[in-house]
Amino acid sequence: MSERIGRSVAIGDAGNDEEAISSIEQIRNGFSIMKTGMLAALVLGNTYSREVRDLRTGDIVRNKDQTRSDAILDSVFKGNYPKFVALMIWAILPLPPAGGNRNPLFIKFERYLDSACGHTIDVPTASKAKEILLL
Repeated sequence: MSERIGRSVAIGDAGNDEEAISSIEQIRNGFSIMKTGMLAALVLGNTYSREVRDLRTGDIVRNKDQTRSDAILDSVFKGNYPKFVALMIWAILPLPPAGGNRNPLFIKFERYLDSACGHTIDVPTASKAKEILLL
């Protein structure tokens, strides 16, 4: 674990740090069936879901890649136990402010739970996963 990876995991986003993104991608690919790989995938999916702006100039320094983000997150959501995914999301993302905007990762996982509820995920499991997100 490097400082760059640790920082990215701690805030749930690698920002514009190409070295961190590359390292997290390697972890995701090398450990895809382990918790470490799932965590790396969540960080990458969250990273790609947003653009990064230079705070001084307002210029976009990294565009979001929604297609890539969706593919990564869909594989995590479908391939792992919902309550565990919720715990991992909760652990890497700051809580949204009361009445404020929620992170796209929260929203995407909630939508996945809604669409899968009653089909591939039973209602109590989906409800519990949503409850975990709101702890």
